[in-house]
Amino acid sequence: MQKLKAYIKENISEVIILAILLGVVVINYFIYSKIAFLDMFYLLAVLAGYYIGRRFAVLGAFLAILLVWYFLLANQDQPITIESRFDFNMNMTVWASFLILAAWLIGTLTENLRKELKESNRLREDMQRDRILLNITNARLNEYTQHLEDKVADRTRELEQNNKDLQNFAAIASHDLKEPLRKILAYSEMIEQQEPEIAQEIDSFLQRMRKAVARMEDLIDGLMKLCRVSQSSQMLEETDLNRVLREVVQDLEVRVVETQAEIQVNRLPVLHADPFQMQLLFRNLISNSLKYRRMNLPPKISIGVLYENEDEYQFYVEDNGIGIPKENIDMIFLPFERLHSRDKVEGSGIGLAICRQVVDRHKGELKVESEVGRGTRFLIRLPKVEVAHVEAA
Repeated sequence: MQKLKAYIKENISEVIILAILLGVVVINYFIYSKIAFLDMFYLLAVLAGYYIGRRFAVLGAFLAILLVWYFLLANQDQPITIESRFDFNMNMTVWASFLILAAWLIGTLTENLRKELKESNRLREDMQRDRILLNITNARLNEYTQHLEDKVADRTRELEQNNKDLQNFAAIASHDLKEPLRKILAYSEMIEQQEPEIAQEIDSFLQRMRKAVARMEDLIDGLMKLCRVSQSSQMLEETDLNRVLREVVQDLEVRVVETQAEIQVNRLPVLHADPFQMQLLFRNLISNSLKYRRMNLPPKISIGVLYENEDEYQFYVEDNGIGIPKENIDMIFLPFERLHSRDKVEGSGIGLAICRQVVDRHKGELKVESEVGRGTRFLIRLPKVEVAHVEAA
């Protein structure tokens, strides 16, 4: 009994529909006592199929058919609206069939529709839940992104300030270092103007002082150039390397004449690069070839394009100098690293470090091939950018 009560309470709507259906049958029998208002059962079957589903609707239709049939058969002694038993049975069969069909069809369609609605609601809830999660994720992502942007901005400001401080320090250090050098040079000139006997005695000391001053000036200039390449922003523009090489060779004209060097510059392209840094690159490479030449053999320096493709150029700077031992090749691009003493070869040891820095800042690569006693070839790979062709003057 408890289970029945619980079932009725749980399915109260189905019970009410069945009660209405049976009530219509009873009212139809006791009030009219004939086949009247049979079409009204179709409406009830449709309502039952819609509200209580296919199974209960068909069950209710069967019960209604049995009760109507029973009531009609129980009233055979009374006049009814049919002319013969055959017609009566035929009409009842057709009516009952359509009633069951209506209940089954409406119940099936309703159940399918409810399943689709339930699935649609589930999908809508899932989408709503996903949307909420997405909004939460986006909010956290935006917060994290903003946090990162703030940190990057802070680090950028710190880096800019550090670079500015470093440049200021380099400028101050350069000035402070050069000032005593100027005094040393001035005093050495004053000493030279003294009596010839005194000047001759200290001439060797003065020569050493001048060389020390020159080395210090070269070192300071090299440090300033290295600092400028490392810290300054690049001014990328269309750069005609033919023009760059002409200016570099003109700047080194005195050294070229002194060493009787032969410099051959083949046709070079136009690049999207920093002109000042390109001058530093080729000036230091050519100067390196002039310094490390073989005794009693004029330097021969060749510059050109080794190959090019859609993405990059590879240039070469080749000489016939003394060469570099294989075990020392990795050292030559380090600042202040020297393979020869200053008594044999002048220089600050910064030139090739500047070359490496320039190539790195242009997203390229600098390599070296060398053989002792035969010469050295520097290979420079730089990205290629399509620019308008510039004719060499």
